Amino acid sequence: MKPVEKNNHGRHAWQFSRIGGVNRVTLESGADLVNLPNLDQKLWTALSCPVYGLEIDPGTLELIDTDNDGRIRVPEIIEAVKWVTSLVRNPDELIREGRNLPLSSINDSSDE
Repeated sequence: MKPVEKNNHGRHAWQFSRIGGVNRVTLESGADLVNLPNLDQKLWTALSCPVYGLEIDPGTLELIDTDNDGRIRVPEIIEAVKWVTSLVRNPDELIREGRNLPLSSINDSSDE
């Protein structure tokens, strides 16, 4: 896995953008994903979302909704991100747009 980028305070340096009058964290790198559990929930744009009615495959959202309550909350997102980042050699591969994940990206040193 790629080393996590840190600033001189030993914490991850988050990038922010302003969209629609709201400042929000921008997820631009695998290091951002790996550090997501450390992001204060006050900085999350949303703390939950429905499983149905979004432009995302509901089957995928159902897998993330581990308590089957029809909503995805921060702890479920964090667990899903921890799981998926553990399955790849370089979490930056998960952020790149417009391409499929090559088989060579899979972390074959894990039983998972």
